[in-house]
Amino acid sequence: MQKAYFWHGLWHILCVSLDGQSERLLVSARRDAEGGDKPREFRTANGLISFLHSLGFRSVMVPMEEGGRLSHNLLHHGPRRH
Repeated sequence: MQKAYFWHGLWHILCVSLDGQSERLLVSARRDAEGGDKPREFRTANGLISFLHSLGFRSVMVPMEEGGRLSHNLLHHGPRRH
């Protein structure tokens, strides 16, 4: 959903096996109230893009409709630049 100039929603990142048959939610050093792993959730498109950029992605596509899915592969984005 777009509010003014910002896109808000709920995005998750899945790690997918090379054969595409298995996927798992990305967990990034967060804990829930019980001390278990908490999947990373992104509530703004800017937060999602910034996170992917920090991982080395130089181009990012973001699903703009609920339920949308897109795939990114770091191998297709070249070496990380500093």
